[in-house]
Amino acid sequence: MAMHFIGGPLPAKSVMSFQLFGPATVRKMTPEEEAQEKRIDELACLSDQDEWWLEKRINKLDGLHDPRGKLSDEKIAKYLVALRQVFDNGWCRSVCQLRKHGRSDPLGFFGGQDVMFRLLRLGECLYVLGSADKLSQETIKRLKLPSEYVRAATEVEVATCFAQAGFLAEMYPLIASRKRPEGKVVIDGQTLYYEVTEEAWTMVQREVFKAENVISKWLADTFGPVNGILQFTPKPIPRMQRARSAIDAMKQQSSKQGLPFTIQEDNLIAKLDKAVGPGGWVGISGLEPEPSEIVQRWVKRLFQKSKQLPASEAGVIIASPLFLWGGMEVQAASTTLTQELAKQPHTRLCGIIFAAKHVENSGFVRHVPEAVTNPKAQIHCDEALGKMAQALFAYPDWM
Repeated sequence: MAMHFIGGPLPAKSVMSFQLFGPATVRKMTPEEEAQEKRIDELACLSDQDEWWLEKRINKLDGLHDPRGKLSDEKIAKYLVALRQVFDNGWCRSVCQLRKHGRSDPLGFFGGQDVMFRLLRLGECLYVLGSADKLSQETIKRLKLPSEYVRAATEVEVATCFAQAGFLAEMYPLIASRKRPEGKVVIDGQTLYYEVTEEAWTMVQREVFKAENVISKWLADTFGPVNGILQFTPKPIPRMQRARSAIDAMKQQSSKQGLPFTIQEDNLIAKLDKAVGPGGWVGISGLEPEPSEIVQRWVKRLFQKSKQLPASEAGVIIASPLFLWGGMEVQAASTTLTQELAKQPHTRLCGIIFAAKHVENSGFVRHVPEAVTNPKAQIHCDEALGKMAQALFAYPDWM
C-alpha cells in the first residue's frame, strides 16, 4: 500500500516518520536532523575553491575509514582522490539543490545504508579504471547525472570486477555495426562482448504512480487534509480509467453526506475522514502489479539488448535487478527465459548472468550471480560465462 500525504506542505522543521506497522506521522526535527539540514544548505553554496564537500561533511578525512578494517589508509586515500576527480564541489552543489527541492542525491551521501561502503567502492572502481584520465567523458557525464547514475555506476562496477579478476577488459568497444556494447572481455583467449541492463521502473509502475497522484491531488484540492484508505480490486482495466471512476464515485458519495463517508463496491472500497493537523494520510492499494509481473516484463526486455551485440561473436547479457528476488520472482524469470529462448534462437547470445550489483552497494548483501546458458548459441562459452559470474561475486573482495 502506498501512503500519500494529503492536505498541504509539511510545517517548517518537521519530517515524515514512517513506522513498520502503523500510520505515518509528522514530527519535529531532532537537533541532529536540523544540523544536517543546515549542513546541506552550506554545501549547496560551495565554490569550486572551497574545501571538498566530503571533508566538510565529516569534518576531516581522518574520520573516513573502511567500516570493516580491510582497506589500508593508503588505499582509501587513493580511492578518495579518484572519487574527487568526478564528484567535485560542482556536483555537490547540484545535488544539494535537488535535495532542497525534495529529491535526494543519487549516491545517498546524506542518508541511506552504509554510505562509506558506497563511497569507498565507487572510488575504488574509478581508481581501477583510471578515473577521469581514462574513463570516457560520456561515462563521467552520466555518473554525475542523477537520472543516469544508477545505470552508469552499474556498468562501471561490472567492468571493474572483470578488471580486478585479471581479464583483459574494455568498456564501450566499437564493433563492425558501428554500435558500442557496454563491454568486452578476453578470458583464456576467448573474446566475449557483454551488455549490462539495470532493472528500471516499468511503464506499468509509472501508470500506477500517475493514477495515484491524480487521486491524491483531487483529494487535497477537494477536501484538504484527510485520512483514509482506497483499496481497488485488481481488474484488467487501465489504471487511469479506474482512478477517474474512483474520483467520480467519491464525488457522488461526498455530495450526499460530506465527510466522513464509506464506499463499498465490487471494484473499490474507500473510507475517508477529515484529518486533524497540517495534513492527513491516505493509503492507496490494488493498482500496483504483482512483483512477478514486473520481473516477467523486465526479463522479456533483456533480449532486446542482444541486438547491441556483435552478430558473429560470443555475447552475454548481465542483468542487474534493483531488489533481491523471492520465490515468485525467480520462478517468473525462469519461465520467461525458457519461453523466450524457445521462441527465438538468439544465436549471438551465449548466456545471461543475473547479478544484483546495485543491491550489493548497501554493503549488507552479497548476491550469488546466476548464469543461464543458451543451448542454441552459435558460440558456446559456458566455462567463460561461469568465470564472468564468479568475478562478479568475488569483487569487491573487502566487503
